Amino acid sequence: MKYYQKLIPAAMMLGIIVTACGGGSKPDTEALDLGQKVARFASQNQLDSLAAIYPAAKDCDSLSLSYTPDSIKVEATGTADEYKVVFNPEAYIMVNVPKEGTPTVTATYGLFAYPAAEKEFALKTGLITADMNDVETAARMKELPALKQAIYDAYVSSNKTALKVGKLVVTEESSGPTWWPEGGAGYYPISNATDHEIKASEYSIILKETNMRGLDTPTSYTTKKGGDIPAGGMYKFNLELIPSVDTEVSVKMNTLSEADYFASYTPTGDEYEKYLAKK
Repeated sequence: MKYYQKLIPAAMMLGIIVTACGGGSKPDTEALDLGQKVARFASQNQLDSLAAIYPAAKDCDSLSLSYTPDSIKVEATGTADEYKVVFNPEAYIMVNVPKEGTPTVTATYGLFAYPAAEKEFALKTGLITADMNDVETAARMKELPALKQAIYDAYVSSNKTALKVGKLVVTEESSGPTWWPEGGAGYYPISNATDHEIKASEYSIILKETNMRGLDTPTSYTTKKGGDIPAGGMYKFNLELIPSVDTEVSVKMNTLSEADYFASYTPTGDEYEKYLAKK
């Protein structure tokens, strides 16, 4: 009898230990553990390590994450087995913690790294959006070179028809005797056919003057500077009209290099939409 009295408490104690060990950890704890591992890999730019637990990371060239271990938060999403592990306001992961099996990362946000200027340009042109996950962002960022080329090509093409020179408008007729005439005055209207302002530095005015006196007709070319022309607006290129001298005016756009063009380029927000429409 005494033997059983000692054995039963021991058996009960063993049962309690087995139950505690076999019950498993809480889902949010498992999500946190996986999140800490991901955070460590991302903050140390360990691509191979992250790809081992999240294969989609193979599409990434670089990782970056700023966080403090104590600040990681686990949030329930309302969807069964799904949790959101937040590292900072701009970076988090979605985790699936099944009742049986291994927790997995289903999506990451803000971990794939890009040069700041490139990402800002992509955001402002509509190539990417702030709510895209990293895999979606990576796929779009691959289109960035083609998008920029399309934008630059459109600029070069538009330069060919950006400015139009109208016919000479005479504002003051020449006067005086035919053997000693006095010059008049006038202007050539230069119209901006684009939807944006064209700065004076973006084009040159070529003045062609041909002396019609005598047997020979010497011609000279002079490069002049114009003024800023608003979208759909006009600039008056004024000049003195010299008797017996024929004048012609043309314009030449000073096409910027791709680097110089984008250095001062201001996105409108619909560049990617236009790019897709022309593909």
